[in-house]
Amino acid sequence: MDDLWRLPPSSPLLPTYLHTLLSPTADQLPYTDIKTYPDITYHTYKPLGVSFCFTPTPANDLVLTSIDVYNPTRDGIARFPGPLPHGLTLNMCAADVVGALGEPERKGGGGSTRCWVEYVARGLHVNFEGTNWDDARMGISSVTVFEAGATG
Repeated sequence: MDDLWRLPPSSPLLPTYLHTLLSPTADQLPYTDIKTYPDITYHTYKPLGVSFCFTPTPANDLVLTSIDVYNPTRDGIARFPGPLPHGLTLNMCAADVVGALGEPERKGGGGSTRCWVEYVARGLHVNFEGTNWDDARMGISSVTVFEAGATG
């Protein structure tokens, strides 16, 4: 994923990467769901469980700044089939993530908000399925991968 940062949506490297996620029997990329907001544009490939997040530069060009990958969701997003950085897998729970990566630089959630951890130096933001930090077995709902050292 590291070679994708700051690419525009039109870059041929993006579909090349997406093709690595397809099953061997698939011959074309799935439909792209594009959502545009003033500060970000998402290109989501629900059957691949991945969303590219593009933000505008000062010159108003869009560049890739993060990639969201998902476990299956209620709104039809499939499980991301590709590898994650730093040895993470979508099968891990909160305790596994902290065991593998150490204490996070930032964390939040709890109560009525889902728990999350962030490792800025590694370019990872992990969202969990649970809202109780005492539940060390809560699974991963999604992972945002971004350029290491940048804000996720």
